[in-house]
Amino acid sequence: MNFLRFSRWSLRQKIAGMMVVCVLALGIPTFLVFRHVSAVAEAGKLGTFQSHAVGLSERISAQFYERYGDVQAFAANEAFKGGDLKKMDAAFNQYTKIYGIYDLILLVDPSGKYVSSNTIAPDGSPIAVDKIRERSFANEPWFIAATNGKYTEEKSKGFLGTFFEDAQIDKLVSEIYGRPMYGTAFTSQVKSDTGALLGVLTARPGFRWVEGEVMGLYRQLQTEGLGSTEITLLNAAGTLLVDYDPAVWRSSATLTLLAN
Repeated sequence: MNFLRFSRWSLRQKIAGMMVVCVLALGIPTFLVFRHVSAVAEAGKLGTFQSHAVGLSERISAQFYERYGDVQAFAANEAFKGGDLKKMDAAFNQYTKIYGIYDLILLVDPSGKYVSSNTIAPDGSPIAVDKIRERSFANEPWFIAATNGKYTEEKSKGFLGTFFEDAQIDKLVSEIYGRPMYGTAFTSQVKSDTGALLGVLTARPGFRWVEGEVMGLYRQLQTEGLGSTEITLLNAAGTLLVDYDPAVWRSSATLTLLAN
C-alpha cells in the first residue's frame, strides 16, 4: 500500500482498510489451522476404522477357531460310536438347540451313506431330513476330503483335523429347509477308540456366526457417532460376503449376502 496515498484517506477509509488487512492477516492462518485440524480429524477416523477392522478380524477368527473345533468335539461324542440311531439324533438335536447356529449336522458312514442328523432347526421346528436319508454322499467334496485326511490346516495356529468350505449358498441345507441357505461347512472324521474310521461328520452353521460380529461392530460404531458407516466383508479371494449398511436401508437387521 502506498503510504502517501494512504495518508490522504479519510478516517473512515483508513479504519476500513485496516480492518480488511486484519481480516486477511488473521483469516489465512485460521484457514490453515482449520485445514490442519480437519486432516487430523480425518486421520483419527481412519485410525478408528483400522482399529475396528482389526478387531472384527480377530473376533471372526476366534469364532472360526471355535467352529473349527466344534465338529471334532461333536465327532468325539460316544453316542456316534454305539450305533443307537435315536441317541445319535437326540445328540444332534441337542447341539442344534444349544449352539443356535448349526442348520445341519450330518453323520454318514465310511461309504458315504446317511446315518443320522439333527431333525430340527435351531428354533426347534422340524426340518425335511427325509429328503436326504436315502442319498449317498460319496462324491461330495467334503466327504472325499475328510475320508482321505485332506484337511484345511494351518499347524502354526493349531488348525488341524477339519476340512473347511467357504461361505456360499449351501445346496444341501437349502434343499432340507426349502429356501436358499447361506453358510459354511466344517467336516471331520468319526473314529473308534482304536482309530478305525466309523464315518464322516459335517457340521454346517449358517452365516450367523459372522453376521453377528458384523452387526455388533456396527452398533459399536453407532455409539461413536459413526452410524453412517457401511461395512463390507470380503473373503481372501476378494469375493463379497457381507455388505451391511443399515443407514441407507433404514433397517438395523438387513445384510446383503452374496455367494461365490
